[in-house]
Amino acid sequence: MPAGEETEQFSSGRGNPLATKMSLPFASNALTFTDYTIDCKYLSPTHYGMDAWRIENAMATTTYTAYARVGKWHDMETGLTAAGGNLKTLTQVEATLTLKKALPAPTGVFPAIQSLNWQSATYLYMKDGQKVEGKLDGKAATLIDLPAGAHIGEYFLLAPMTVSGNGLLGWRAEIGKEVPAGATFKAAYVYLPREWRRELGAEGTPPWSLRLTQGTTSTLGVVNVAAKDYAVAGTLKAGGALKNLPLKVTGLNGNWPAALWTEGGIAYQAWAGLMSPKPLEGLTTSGPSFLAHIGVCDGVGYAALPNVDGKFYVGNTLTASDPALVLNYVLWTQNMAVIEVNNPTDKPITATITSAPIPGKYHVVFTATVPAGSSKHVTVEKK
Repeated sequence: MPAGEETEQFSSGRGNPLATKMSLPFASNALTFTDYTIDCKYLSPTHYGMDAWRIENAMATTTYTAYARVGKWHDMETGLTAAGGNLKTLTQVEATLTLKKALPAPTGVFPAIQSLNWQSATYLYMKDGQKVEGKLDGKAATLIDLPAGAHIGEYFLLAPMTVSGNGLLGWRAEIGKEVPAGATFKAAYVYLPREWRRELGAEGTPPWSLRLTQGTTSTLGVVNVAAKDYAVAGTLKAGGALKNLPLKVTGLNGNWPAALWTEGGIAYQAWAGLMSPKPLEGLTTSGPSFLAHIGVCDGVGYAALPNVDGKFYVGNTLTASDPALVLNYVLWTQNMAVIEVNNPTDKPITATITSAPIPGKYHVVFTATVPAGSSKHVTVEKK
């Protein structure tokens, strides 16, 4: 973020180097998030990160703040070798930058979030059904507006951005014009091999298809599916080179268990590689009833769907007519279920609890009343 003498940067050569705060808010079988926040800088350009250094060794930034969420899909091997091999699994980035003070734009791309090697970077996108391809020319005055679905280098854009001829990737600006304090810029992209463009919705019809009986779908970078009644169900017609399809499932409830079911119980076996799911006598049933737990973050679930012909279900496996209840299975077999129901509110709740229609699992429907701030175990079984 160029700001003349006030420029804040990560280098500790001069001034106060920026400090990045990292957190790990979410992990699941399919995907893990790492969050990065930049809103402070170290007090000293040389003395920081030392044993016994004072806790308050940072101060607030003056020009901007930034937040980025990096997601890594464990089951999606990309073959990319950049960044020291850190991109070998499918990696997505969502970033937000906010100016803390008004700044004049020094270039035609401001702010910029990446600086590409213009000599090797090429771009590719679709316009009116035709491919548009080109190389960067090394000139700062050349500005190319890229739509969502464009490739620039190894970046696959999920939102429109602008790239300059000399490799700055960010937002189009008028040189010398002041960008006001509080201005916010959002970016989203995936590190994606170009061979996967058709596979993940950037060029024509994907080689695979979903026929849904519950929920809706769209594809760009990942397979976005919107749940209906907290689930998505249907049939996958496999195709293409991807071993797994990265599913982003919106409309789920993080208070309730969620899972991916596929015919044959094949989900996640390729990634885990530890064992094949087998029935445990008296506890689980025979047949394809293996459930792969999926994590839910902010109402969104993440799953890797094996690219194999067959039926699937992904979503919450227990639901309640009151979304405030917290539910979990203690036991779920062909003939019975033991369910923990927790009421974290300050008022009693009466609600109907229903299980997902998973083959080989007992279908649960019952009504329970749970006092405020308490839990109960409910056992239901086939009669």
